[in-house]
Amino acid sequence: MRAIYCGPVAAATEGLPDAQALAEAYLDHPEQVHLLNERNRGLGYQYASYPIDILNTAFKEDFHVCLYDAQTLQQLLGEAGFRDITRCKVGESRYAALSGIERHFVGTIEDEFSLVMEATKPP
Repeated sequence: MRAIYCGPVAAATEGLPDAQALAEAYLDHPEQVHLLNERNRGLGYQYASYPIDILNTAFKEDFHVCLYDAQTLQQLLGEAGFRDITRCKVGESRYAALSGIERHFVGTIEDEFSLVMEATKPP
């Protein structure tokens, strides 16, 4: 998680695979599955041939142990004491210092399948 400190409040952002968006694509959007597998093969994941591989790749890339959807991540952040929890578009932020941090996905198919949440944590 990337963080900045603005006086007494810390703001944080994190970009992760969006489990809900991936599951919906897997179940209902074969054209998106094809594009994701094509993108994944281009990144060196040569096994990415079958629809299920969009989920397998989400686990394998960056060594993810868990996948989250927006609702679950918001709940976990709240339980950890974070407030003002907001989902952001990839590359955007309420804070100038965090804007553009997740730029590696901007303008790609990955945009639709990335979960970027931003939150603040009072002292």
